[in-house]
Amino acid sequence: MITPGAGMGNGYVIQMALQRRFPNFKQKGFIQAGTPKGRRPIIFISEDASFAYEKYCIWEGLGLTGCSRVQTDANGRMHLGALNTAISDSKRRGYVPTMVVGTAGTPVLGAIDFLESLAVIAEREKMWFHVDGQLAGSAILSPLHKNRLKGVERSDSFLWSADKGLSAPFVTTILVTREENIIRKSFSFNSDLLFVPSPLYNNSKWDNGDNTMQTSRRPDIIKLWFMWKAKGQERLGRHVDYTYAMKDFAVSQLKGRPNFKLILQNFESNLVAFYFKPQQCPYIWYFPNSQEDCIKQKKITESIRENLLKQGKMTISVNTIPSKSRVPVFVMSLANSAITRDDVIYMIDLIEKEGNSQAKLLMPEKETIKSGIFWPIWRPTTPKPAAATPSNKIPKAPQTYSDFVSAPIESLHKTFFTDFFDAVLENGTYFQNSRKNETPAHFETPEDLLKKFDFSLSSPSGTMKENEAALLEIFSSIIKYSVHLGHPYDNNQFVMALDPYTIMGDYIIAAVNSPMLTYEDNPIFTLMEDELAKAVRKQLGYPEQGDGLVLPGGSASNEYAVMLAYLTKETKAKESGYSETNTTLVAFLSIAAHYSTNKGAFFSGIGLERAVYVAQDESGKMSVSDLRKKVAEAKAANKTPFLVVATAGTTTLGAFDPINEIADVCRDNKMWLHVDGSYGGASIFSSNATRKARQFTGIERTDSFNFNTHKAFGAVQDASIFVTRHKGILRKVAPPISEQEFNNKQLYDSSVYDTAVYQPFPDRRGQVFKMWFLWKAKGLQGLGAHIDAGYTLVDQVYEYLQMNSDRFILVHPKTPPECTTVNFYYVPERLRANATTMRNDPAFIQLLEPVQRQILKDVVSSNRLTISYKPAGDIPACLILSTYNTALTFADMVYMFNIIDHYGKNL
Repeated sequence: MITPGAGMGNGYVIQMALQRRFPNFKQKGFIQAGTPKGRRPIIFISEDASFAYEKYCIWEGLGLTGCSRVQTDANGRMHLGALNTAISDSKRRGYVPTMVVGTAGTPVLGAIDFLESLAVIAEREKMWFHVDGQLAGSAILSPLHKNRLKGVERSDSFLWSADKGLSAPFVTTILVTREENIIRKSFSFNSDLLFVPSPLYNNSKWDNGDNTMQTSRRPDIIKLWFMWKAKGQERLGRHVDYTYAMKDFAVSQLKGRPNFKLILQNFESNLVAFYFKPQQCPYIWYFPNSQEDCIKQKKITESIRENLLKQGKMTISVNTIPSKSRVPVFVMSLANSAITRDDVIYMIDLIEKEGNSQAKLLMPEKETIKSGIFWPIWRPTTPKPAAATPSNKIPKAPQTYSDFVSAPIESLHKTFFTDFFDAVLENGTYFQNSRKNETPAHFETPEDLLKKFDFSLSSPSGTMKENEAALLEIFSSIIKYSVHLGHPYDNNQFVMALDPYTIMGDYIIAAVNSPMLTYEDNPIFTLMEDELAKAVRKQLGYPEQGDGLVLPGGSASNEYAVMLAYLTKETKAKESGYSETNTTLVAFLSIAAHYSTNKGAFFSGIGLERAVYVAQDESGKMSVSDLRKKVAEAKAANKTPFLVVATAGTTTLGAFDPINEIADVCRDNKMWLHVDGSYGGASIFSSNATRKARQFTGIERTDSFNFNTHKAFGAVQDASIFVTRHKGILRKVAPPISEQEFNNKQLYDSSVYDTAVYQPFPDRRGQVFKMWFLWKAKGLQGLGAHIDAGYTLVDQVYEYLQMNSDRFILVHPKTPPECTTVNFYYVPERLRANATTMRNDPAFIQLLEPVQRQILKDVVSSNRLTISYKPAGDIPACLILSTYNTALTFADMVYMFNIIDHYGKNL
């Protein structure tokens, strides 16, 4: 599957390993894995592997002590002897070895662990063996370098980031497993709230929304698939070969210059780590650490990087490797296959020239260095001339490039870009005023679509130019067989409408293509996120100095809220894990709430059984009396209530839970209160004060809140704004800052602005720009008008259905919809005589349910309308239409009801 970045992908693997090692873990969590203070899982990773593993050890309940960093050898690979020792030691202390991670490309040295040997150890200890190939995994595509990953075929799972090794657009990470259906088995919840058996196809096989911790994912697979389809494996392999050749060339250049020190003599991926040795810091043989101490004290590496960045000449990573170097080092990536030898020389020249020009490196006589050793009097006071004179001249671009190149090249790609964007405007953008007569979809069953569309990734036979016409045909077919969210008659309740400003915003994000990792990587979007979170907190009445960030969807937000609540309640769990807390935590949610809270419970190690359902009242709201009852029962059973998830717009009925009353219960029982506003939360922007008071009274008393921009505002997927009233809470639950990967203290305050340090998805896309751009374009008043238009229309639709009660039965006829959703049953002609007298009879409603299923099948198959069909708690599945697409008119809604009538009246 495609994951929302390498960090979360590795987090998924930890969960699969836990569930395989402890078969009841998903249901019972760490209570099952061992009694409190008992046996606990532990995973093993290289000390030089990604910093993100600690995040997921904390999130998934293992704690920092459940994440064992293993010493590396002289070349940066996991030391096998140290691993065996760590395993033996952990078992002696009562831990259960659960997973070992082999890294294929560590973040600084690019080292590749001994994968074959790790496979043997994992098999011996019955551990899950995962290969984290986010950096060097692309070597599997190269016949020349594939052997570097020997042993990967024995792994249980393999993760690879094409946005690193192949320079694919960010984020493009794929996770594969050896065991069939293990991903589905580990993450599915089988909620009939969303995944009702379809009359159109086998959705238990083809619907993937329940197979991950997300629900609606961006179709990021298209980036990797389209690249592979365009270039073929042979060209992708040549890309890999070229980057390794450039790495070797960079190493040879650095070896030939006396002012540079390579950390390794040979590197196993396309990274090169080194530092600059100024003449002012000479090597003294009887003080072997003196040179590095001088460089570290004077911040030589950091100063060179900072000056080059400020001059706009070059960006380059600076990292630390405590086990290999006492000083921060430059890390040069050669993954861009548009880099030439001249470029490599030029970059090294820039570093050398800047290093030589820093007058502040000159040290006064007898200056005391950090170790307390005095610099010798005979130390040279002026630098020796460099071996070569570095050049300031930017190299000319090559006349020609290879066809596997991974950067936009005008001579290769500009014409194709023009043709592509013409096609996007002509075919891919549904301008509603001119394309309304087209169908919103071209539905095909999976079996038929497999016959009509060539999904294979066989290598293309022609040149890239010859293949471009075929690629445009592929693009046209993708558009044809995809649902058109911009069409007014695509009325899927969860994702409909397509805001033009966020389309443009998404293009900008793709063009910038920088991760939300550090401020240096993405300065504009980092500051935008802070401003957006502040503005949303203001709408809620939260303190100005709270916290907030943009997450990939409402499911991720709800799961994050579970983690924050649990770590706030059990402060020791961050270090020692959930099984050491000696408590049984219990969360509460409405029977109509989204199932992502349940997933958050098992992902955090609490277990599905600890997510307790609360009854709903007759209007679909959480019953506060039943909540009080369930909390009291939990406490009487010696359990610890820690979280209530209220919903602002339930998935099917759009009901708003009574927030203020629930806040009273949470206050009385010291529970975290999160409001899931994924569907209806954007109503906080409404200008209708009466409606807002009815929906959100007490919202300022909550601990956290989220809403999805891709629902009510029709923004391009996916972005959920998550905010909390608690300042610094996100940092409080995060692991210690990794000096290996976050070394920007001299440039700015990295503890404040490097968001990947503390947020759960270390490699996020800059999704914040879409909502910021939309807000900037429409303003607060315009956003409010957008929301109010949807409510005006839903009120009109409600009145229409009441007036046509012989054909339509409203699920809640006495109260107007609280959200931009109407829920109803269609009554065919043969049953209309009983519709008035039996509309409240459960047996009659059950009789109508198969009618709704057939209508769904017929209208979707006709390609005239897409519509939702879902149950709501104990209410049988009904038809659902939504009105938050502000391009819809009342006439459009009547037209949709007429289509339903056309296909349903004779059933």
